[in-house]
Amino acid sequence: MINKYGLPVYGNGSISAVSALQGYQEFGLTGKAGTTETGLAGTTQYYVKVNINGAGVVEFDITTAADTTFAGVIALLNAEIAGVTFAIVGGDLRCTSNKLGTGSSIAITDGTTGTGLLATLTDYSSMDAAVPGHTTLLAAPGSGIRYHLEKVNISVSAFAATGIISITDGTTNFYAFLAKDGNGQPPVLDLDSYKMDANTGLYLACSTAAVTATATVSARSVS
Repeated sequence: MINKYGLPVYGNGSISAVSALQGYQEFGLTGKAGTTETGLAGTTQYYVKVNINGAGVVEFDITTAADTTFAGVIALLNAEIAGVTFAIVGGDLRCTSNKLGTGSSIAITDGTTGTGLLATLTDYSSMDAAVPGHTTLLAAPGSGIRYHLEKVNISVSAFAATGIISITDGTTNFYAFLAKDGNGQPPVLDLDSYKMDANTGLYLACSTAAVTATATVSARSVS
């Protein structure tokens, strides 16, 4: 769709320029590879808790084999826990939600039923802050171009008890809405005074629970 300024109106999944980020959490490790030993013992049961997309905390367990490298343990985790993907990314162990966009999230804590997986990992101290998934409403325009944003219209089609939806550029939250049954729909957001620079995008995010939401943005280019 083209607005009156000749620019596309961006909506969640409506055109190819809109992208979605999966939520993830990293283990706070450095310098790890698939061949690196994890510190876990062989033929031993370990427990870990994962909250996937705000659906609630579930405790999982794996039993190691002779291969206790990260490659071996990652294979066990991916086979045991549906809806996520474990992998080594930049030398750290990362758990990524398989869900795209708003409502995609991961929260990992150590298991308590038996030996905790996290506490046993070599060099583990604490989990990094989780990164929630979000949907890109308007991509950074690039060198020499800015957008003058006009309005954002948010539509919520599914609610969660504590689902906070926000419009953000990654630094500033311009709007937040607590999505609960009976709250109705959030209003149109007027961002007429905000100019998005060449390196800044605009995102729709839900940091606390799985909420289905879409948004459209109108904007015009400015010098």
